[in-house]
Amino acid sequence: MRLASLVIFLSLLHIQGSSDTIYVPDDFTAIQDAISAASQGDTVIVRPGTYPENLDFNGKAITVTSELGPFVTVVDGRRAGRVVSFENGEGLDSVINGFSLTNGKAPIGLWGYYCGGGIGCWYESSPTITNNIIFNNEAIHYGGGIFCYDRSSPIISNNIIEENSGQKGGGIFLDSHCAAEITRNTIRDNAVDDFGGGIYCWLSDARIADNTVTSKTATYQAGGIMCNSSSPTIENNEISLNAATAPIAGWGGGIVFVDAYPVIANNIIARNWADKGGGIYGNYASITITNNTIVDNTAAHGGGIYFAYASATVTNTVLSGNAAAEGPEVWLGFSTYPSTIDMSYSDLEGGQGSVFVDPGSALNLGAGMIDADPLLVDRAGGDCHLTWDSPCRNAGDDAAPGLPTSDFEGDPRGLLGAADIGADEYHYHLYGVGDPVPGGAVELKIVGYPAAPAMIAFDREIMGAPLPTIHGDFYLPWPPLWYGWIGSVPGNGVLAVTATIPAGWNAGEECFLQGLAGPWGGPLTRLTNPMALVVE
Repeated sequence: MRLASLVIFLSLLHIQGSSDTIYVPDDFTAIQDAISAASQGDTVIVRPGTYPENLDFNGKAITVTSELGPFVTVVDGRRAGRVVSFENGEGLDSVINGFSLTNGKAPIGLWGYYCGGGIGCWYESSPTITNNIIFNNEAIHYGGGIFCYDRSSPIISNNIIEENSGQKGGGIFLDSHCAAEITRNTIRDNAVDDFGGGIYCWLSDARIADNTVTSKTATYQAGGIMCNSSSPTIENNEISLNAATAPIAGWGGGIVFVDAYPVIANNIIARNWADKGGGIYGNYASITITNNTIVDNTAAHGGGIYFAYASATVTNTVLSGNAAAEGPEVWLGFSTYPSTIDMSYSDLEGGQGSVFVDPGSALNLGAGMIDADPLLVDRAGGDCHLTWDSPCRNAGDDAAPGLPTSDFEGDPRGLLGAADIGADEYHYHLYGVGDPVPGGAVELKIVGYPAAPAMIAFDREIMGAPLPTIHGDFYLPWPPLWYGWIGSVPGNGVLAVTATIPAGWNAGEECFLQGLAGPWGGPLTRLTNPMALVVE
């Protein structure tokens, strides 16, 4: 459970204490019957089990939450219709929390379209959708996982949205002025016939932040995110391993912008593939690109960025290792549709020679440009953190347009010097690489100063109010279940150790860790962020 999830859970406890609580199957055997009986402000708590149902909140401001989480509490739509519907102006106090929502099939709707296999939000309905696993749902047309229409602006947070399918927007489709908050979700392995494997925004200015978007399934265009006539804020996401395979028209493996004016910051856009624009494709677009890491994408034209009649201000951004027959890092054109990029304080590997500029288009290189290997921790394995020796460390512009105050993980920008180039800010940090499955191995990595001794603490819970120390806030109980020194930070600034998840742990179980880099009482010693490991 992440800290944000803990806050949501505590808020649910508050609701339960001040309103009536209905239990399923104790009071009602069906979840829908409990919803129908509930009054505004009530909470419906669902005990573990599989419930073959299709739910409708009927406009009620109620919380429907599982007792023990999505791994043991399933709402099965049986392909008989959408799993959950919000169609009567529900607000953020209508909450669906902690379920597996599966086997939904979108019913026929507006203008004969089938939209929203897992969840549908219609006509200004803006619920809170959190801590769910939304998988294996189908929409013939739009929004296999979630569909939002006509100013429906839900909070969609801390969900796993996977293996859903549709024509457009396999994971999420936003249609017509939906200012949704899409945050801290894992959106993976969704499939579409046309556009937007992960997310599709149409006439919607959403905030898309702190998500992992990994399709792994080829789409016609926009393998990861499609933004059409939309100007979302896209920040702190990892958009990787997406593909747009249509010959000639395969636009944007990572992100496509058409008629859009977005701000994108702190994103890792890596290892995507398309015919045009392996990382980013822009057409009739004006984009602010700040502190992104765009690496190892592949295309026939414009491995990193492809622009046709588009412009961008690019600052504090890594463009490295992208591959294309024409314009490996950047492609700008056509002569009849000229494009312009103003780039400064960025790492453009290969320099001017890595950019194709069609007549009439322009690449304007300003101050602070470098041409070097950014020296990431393990780019082949998808780890795009900066190392101690990276030429991007302390090399960014502190006055960059739209400069984020923190990096893609929430580490503060510029605290250890000038802002860094790329999505990552070199800062004390603890993170994990690998899938935490029972009996499996996870590599834990601590970022700190070279030669600093490093410690990790472990517990099964995290404190709401941290313990202040001379080296920062400590979020685990004291004393924790275990803590100990694990080695010294090597010369690249990142210490890696392997941890094994106990074979007896079950999916949904979690533990919490926090690191310390440096000797206790040392002038450069700091506590890292707390980190959650949730067993899959």
